[in-house]
Amino acid sequence: MMSFFGRNLGYLAGFFAAHRFKNPALHVILEGQEVGLKVALALTDVIILDRIVGAVWPAGLVLAAMIGIDLFGNLLGSPETVRVLIGLLVLAALVWAIESLARGSRLMVPHVRFWLVARLGPRQHLRLVLYHAISEGLSSAINREKLGDLLHGTIDAFLNKISANPDQISFEIARKFAPQILLHAIRRFITALIPFVAIIFYYRLILYPQFVRSFSGGLSTWRVAAYPVAALLDLLFASHFRLALTSQV
Repeated sequence: MMSFFGRNLGYLAGFFAAHRFKNPALHVILEGQEVGLKVALALTDVIILDRIVGAVWPAGLVLAAMIGIDLFGNLLGSPETVRVLIGLLVLAALVWAIESLARGSRLMVPHVRFWLVARLGPRQHLRLVLYHAISEGLSSAINREKLGDLLHGTIDAFLNKISANPDQISFEIARKFAPQILLHAIRRFITALIPFVAIIFYYRLILYPQFVRSFSGGLSTWRVAAYPVAALLDLLFASHFRLALTSQV
């Protein structure tokens, strides 16, 4: 009974508010879309910057650790210790890279599966993803259980009266945002990501192997990554795996 009374009272309040404040409310919605677009573009930049930083700091950390291990080994006067520690570092970096690749692939799987079913273009795909994200956010924000019957009824009636229900708002925002976000992301991809990816590839394929060889006494990246495992096997089973790895140095 109280739920019915509260919901209907909310509807009356919502209809009154819509009649009184329809134009200001529509203006606020339009202004909110403009602010939301700026926030969305800023978030796009943050995501791109986060990917760049996420690729830079591990490379810098590994290089700094190599230098530290080399200095530590020189103080101890033990090349074998340096080689094992460098091997552990390279092996950890390799495991981290594989895990990051797997994590990124898992994030891409839903989008790839959806694309295989819908076969939408990039703009249409982004628009649909935005629509679902915005719709879920709005539905959660005006959830009856969170707001109560009175406030939920007021908001529901108000939005219906000004022809701005959550689905319409979500679709309109997604329709406006998708092309601009996609264009912004393409610009950032061309101006920032492509040069950065080229630098990372040069570092990984040219500089990094040279650093590894220099600090490990001439071992290749794969050999030095296997060296700690070989050292453990030699210790446990009196084998000669390390000798096999260093025989061609």
